[in-house]
Amino acid sequence: MAQIHMAQSHVSKRFVLWIGLIFLSIGILFLWIKWRQWASPFVVVWKTRCNEKGLDVLSLAFSPKGDLLASSCWLGTTKLWSVRDGKLVRILGSSSSSIVFSPDGQILATGGRVIKLWSISNGRLLKTLQDKKVKDNFPIAFSPDGKFLAASSGDIKIWAVNRGHLVRILSVGSPSYSVSFSPNGRFLASGHSDGAVRIWAFPNGNLLKVLKAHNAEVNCVAFSPDGRILASGGDDGTIKLWWVLEGKMKTILTSGARVNLETLLTSGIIGYFLRLLDPSPLDVESVAFSPDGKLLASEGQDGVLELWRISDGKRIGKIAFGWKYWLARIVSSYTVVFSPNGQFIAIGDQYGFIHLLRLKVKK
Repeated sequence: MAQIHMAQSHVSKRFVLWIGLIFLSIGILFLWIKWRQWASPFVVVWKTRCNEKGLDVLSLAFSPKGDLLASSCWLGTTKLWSVRDGKLVRILGSSSSSIVFSPDGQILATGGRVIKLWSISNGRLLKTLQDKKVKDNFPIAFSPDGKFLAASSGDIKIWAVNRGHLVRILSVGSPSYSVSFSPNGRFLASGHSDGAVRIWAFPNGNLLKVLKAHNAEVNCVAFSPDGRILASGGDDGTIKLWWVLEGKMKTILTSGARVNLETLLTSGIIGYFLRLLDPSPLDVESVAFSPDGKLLASEGQDGVLELWRISDGKRIGKIAFGWKYWLARIVSSYTVVFSPNGQFIAIGDQYGFIHLLRLKVKK
């Protein structure tokens, strides 16, 4: 009996020890998560739903003054939100796949089967730009002077805004999925399905450079505010920074390539094991420079917002969005934008949520 009692006592002590270790581990993990939140450069300001159907947020755009945020959602309407409190200000027409403000902030252009120009002051439709051969215009971009609008629709179409006429078509045989004007208006960059980034002279449309950028299609391109650097992101999971005039690569930023404890927190348990089985980088869907050109924000297929410092290519922040925080984070994000003053970042996810974040980072 004494031996049985001693054995039971030994088992009880081991059980208590294991329970203590489990609670200690949970406590350490909790403190680590809290420290990560404290150290994070992001603070969530508000969150709202773009549509009641819970479908993808396809595009976001800040007004030049930074007081409005425009959103477009799959099978939803184009909406204007107050940046200050996240309240709905106005609804503009039907669904659109891409949106952009004119440089003077007076017009919002929406891209879909047709391109529509809307008055910000009263919400009225001003003009419709239509090419009957085009099924979708995604994305679209205003020239810095506001006189022209570029649209990716397989080929790149250049429209004169005032006249509403198609003035030029840029075609290379490889569909284009992204366009961006340089700040001085001299160049137009486009990302293509063949993995190349092409730089065109504007307004004459001459092809100046072909950058062998990615091993898969290029989803996004963006010029830095000074126009010296071009960022491109693709389905190969990389972000590449280019010197524009030289056409040479500056830096390669790899998004989401490592699988570690941080992956567990950002992707959930199921996502963590799926990433172990397939650790290849996930698609980069959107990139945006901060107004001072010191930071780059990127969003991708895993719904993780990453913040990069341009000077050394170091990732200085990361935050994930999703609906199941511990089981699985099954979410994609398609758009990220900086506010004109550089204090805020807005992102949209595939469940129809718009997240406004304030930055607290030393650049």
